[in-house]
Amino acid sequence: MTSIEVYETLKREFQEFQPDLVYFFNGRITTHLPAKLLCRRMGIEYYSYEVSRKQNSYRLIKNASVHEIIPMVVVNSVRSNWNNEQKKVAESFFRQKRMGKSIYNLLTFTNDQTKGRLPIGFDKNKKNIGIFNSTIDEKAYVEGSENTIYEPDDTAGIGQILETFEQDSRYMFYLRVHPNMRNRSNSLSQLVDIRELSSRYCNLCVIWQNDKIDSYALMDACEKIITFSSTIGYEATYWGKPSILANSGAYDNFGCAYTPKTHDELVKLLETDLEPLPADFALQYAYWQLSDGIPFESFKETEFKNGLAVGTFDGIKIKPSALPSLWYGINLFLWRVSKGIANPLLVFKKLKKYLGLTPNI
Repeated sequence: MTSIEVYETLKREFQEFQPDLVYFFNGRITTHLPAKLLCRRMGIEYYSYEVSRKQNSYRLIKNASVHEIIPMVVVNSVRSNWNNEQKKVAESFFRQKRMGKSIYNLLTFTNDQTKGRLPIGFDKNKKNIGIFNSTIDEKAYVEGSENTIYEPDDTAGIGQILETFEQDSRYMFYLRVHPNMRNRSNSLSQLVDIRELSSRYCNLCVIWQNDKIDSYALMDACEKIITFSSTIGYEATYWGKPSILANSGAYDNFGCAYTPKTHDELVKLLETDLEPLPADFALQYAYWQLSDGIPFESFKETEFKNGLAVGTFDGIKIKPSALPSLWYGINLFLWRVSKGIANPLLVFKKLKKYLGLTPNI
């Protein structure tokens, strides 16, 4: 309903204002997709913009979303200019990310995981397959992000894979629910669907979003990795694991993962002794991420805080006005109090974690 309202409102505004060019942020947000669709329908050029992994820079894409597959012309450009210095930069990125170190504006989801910890009962004698999913609702509004192998979504695909290997006791599957979902409601449809899979299939072990299992230790211990556009898909290739992409991902054209087009092709890959793809392909994609960006002209970043850049504009420090900032703080405090009243157990858990009373089990 929100998307429809945005579309109709923008349509009236565009017809009246007749813009030559439209800019919108990100492109995967519910209210931004209507802007892109409307621009296409009305023949208006548009740009999508996003923060860049390159400091003091931003990404700007003409007539496309920043979340679309990197085109081959870009891939070929990276490869034709590839050198040892770039390789060292990319290798440092992988090492720092694995250690949980802060890398500019890149979110880290593994810092609260227990290093080296595997699921209880992990049997190294089996053909263990690691599955790393993504948050489906985050990409629901990105055109072309629909899973072309499985319907209606990635979780249904996981179910089909489990069903195919259900009678083969040699295989065990470990689903790492994306840690980014740790603050999502348990009633989220994706989590509900995963719980159904967990109760239905004996060849599945679910590692929930809040579990302390080490994602990298799991990757190392598994024979192969399946991802649904998760970044660990190309990380696995760098660390020497056969990586299978069961959905489209930005790094498709970099060759960082095996890309089956059908369920049968994916099954064949799981049944075959696969060699890891060249680590350089993953390194090249990582370097492209770190180097792609247009420098700011007036704004200068001084730090990255709470997911937002903090800095100066023409040398003047940007900071919020005192009264709105105070009002925001009061509202945030009241919101947290209401959450605590509604869920006192959550407060108790956070307090234990803050005091360091949570054991490493």
